[in-house]
Amino acid sequence: MRISRRSGHASESTDKFFASWSSDICNIGGNGDYSVYLYSNNPDLVQPIRFSMSFAKIHEYTIKRYSLLSNLISVIGKKHGIFIEEQRRQEIGRSSNVVEHLENLLQENSSRIGDGEGYHYEIQTLIGLFTAPQDFPEHERLEVAKYLKSLHLLIDEIHEAFQTMSVGEEDLAHMHLLHSRPRRLKEVSYDLHKVFEYLHNSSYPLSMVDYHLKRLSSEAVLPPFVSLGTDKLDLQLLLLASLAKKS
Repeated sequence: MRISRRSGHASESTDKFFASWSSDICNIGGNGDYSVYLYSNNPDLVQPIRFSMSFAKIHEYTIKRYSLLSNLISVIGKKHGIFIEEQRRQEIGRSSNVVEHLENLLQENSSRIGDGEGYHYEIQTLIGLFTAPQDFPEHERLEVAKYLKSLHLLIDEIHEAFQTMSVGEEDLAHMHLLHSRPRRLKEVSYDLHKVFEYLHNSSYPLSMVDYHLKRLSSEAVLPPFVSLGTDKLDLQLLLLASLAKKS
């Protein structure tokens, strides 16, 4: 390694220093375990400079600094444990209105887990499914009604996970109802991906969406009447209900 140092006068040349390899041999007579020497390009004018390092001092420094982290981790762990016990003792209210119940769970998710964390996405998706206008034929409403009824099982699981503060500890048994991707539909997996992008991204370009919708209709994943004019919440409901049925 080369280190340069410019002297005080503009007319004078630049001093340069070259570092030796670190070695215990270089440390003979020193007070450390090994040393590094800096050698000047003007050895007649500047003597070598020795930098000694001590394993004991490095170890002492490391223990001192990491002990601070250990103490911090211990304090955070205790506070987290207290918080969990406090939340478990607070009963989460239920409502006979499923949307009100979900909105309450969304608030609990925010206060117990954090905004955007935990089951935030799933709860928002459930609210969208239960508030979809269902502007489609009656026989389709009967089909999605079965799906919506099955979602109550997932809602109960989310409720219980918040009550016991066990969010993320294990997969919920009915989470697949929102995340079904049947293997036998792998030929349209790309189309599914693009339609979900369209559903969740308001600025997603529409130029190819109609093509992907028609592809999904041709594979009986979506009913033939679905188009770009279909309400997004209705499209999401029809799509997830179909995927859950085919899984």
